[in-house]
Amino acid sequence: MVGSWSVAPANDDNLAARVARLEAVVAARDAEIARTDQALIVQVEPIRMLEAALEEARRGGKRQAAPFSKGNPEASPKQVGREHGRHGRRRAPVRPPDRELDAGTASGAAD
Repeated sequence: MVGSWSVAPANDDNLAARVARLEAVVAARDAEIARTDQALIVQVEPIRMLEAALEEARRGGKRQAAPFSKGNPEASPKQVGREHGRHGRRRAPVRPPDRELDAGTASGAAD
């Protein structure tokens, strides 16, 4: 016996059965190849689209935007500068003080 082939006397019944079995195997493999080819044909177009998108992304990564670009400008931006009138002022007391303290003067200060 060499490999999967056996040396046996040629018998017409044995030979016909073997040929039928091999034809069935070939037919099954042909059907499998046809299914695989059909699946491949269906996947070709999405693969082309994905390759094109990838190439565009690669080329787009090499192009740089203008310095400090943050996208499109706003339709109505805020006015530049500090907003006056909110900071640096203390409200007047609501009621009169309840006590007064005398701090005195420092020694050596002019009267």
